[in-house]
Amino acid sequence: MISQIRIYTINKGEMDNFLKHFKDEIMVLHQKIGVPIVGTWVNRPQNEFIWVRTYKDKAELEAKTKEFQAAVAAAESNWEPTLRKWKCARPNRSLRRSGLAGMPPGYK
Repeated sequence: MISQIRIYTINKGEMDNFLKHFKDEIMVLHQKIGVPIVGTWVNRPQNEFIWVRTYKDKAELEAKTKEFQAAVAAAESNWEPTLRKWKCARPNRSLRRSGLAGMPPGYK
């Protein structure tokens, strides 16, 4: 399994607008294409929005990324310019589970 942690620094004063967009559009599209969002966090003092999504393997990550991009393009979405208004940074990391701690028995 690959987990991708995405950390967005949101421009000051834009967090609530970003959260509405995330809930109403980004989460809905992820559900539609079958990409689980397994957690979201807000760090308001640092204006950060952190979220994690998972993929079975690298092949699924690549296929779902293409599917997501195609869905955004098909919707003639104005996401990128809109997101640039809200976000001033976007470091992303893809991680594999270590299996050391925090996993229930039998979890892979």
